[in-house]
Amino acid sequence: MSLRNLGRVLAASDTPPFLLRWSQDEQSVFYRDKLTVSLNDLRELATYFANEATEMYSKLMLGLNPDIDLTLIKDDIINTENNFSFITYPGNSLRQAYFTLSIETYTNRRHNFYKNRKLVWTIVIEYLKNENKFHELLLDTMYITSGQLL
Repeated sequence: MSLRNLGRVLAASDTPPFLLRWSQDEQSVFYRDKLTVSLNDLRELATYFANEATEMYSKLMLGLNPDIDLTLIKDDIINTENNFSFITYPGNSLRQAYFTLSIETYTNRRHNFYKNRKLVWTIVIEYLKNENKFHELLLDTMYITSGQLL
């Protein structure tokens, strides 16, 4: 009975096959159909994810580079009030930065989110898809650099 339970625990904690899979000789790791890494070059996988996430971040920021020191940001993780966010946390001064970024996005004609004072939904949807890709890459980076997540 305990071996079956152990098998269930191991199966639940194993890397999802859609993310990483091993070669038959167990000397290489495949990431989807995009990348093959030998055990000797496994560190490159983390670099790949980090570089891809960085590129996607730059794309999502639309060329904007706000001057915010993230090491100074504070949050109240036990605060469950409606509409509370680290953005509104006193002393972070992020409410103004968020407003400034929103205005810059609206008025930045290079990215064409708005045309004739209306949202261009195809561009907005493409942006949201890229945001999802960024989240995937960020989580992949965290997963491969932090070990097994349990």
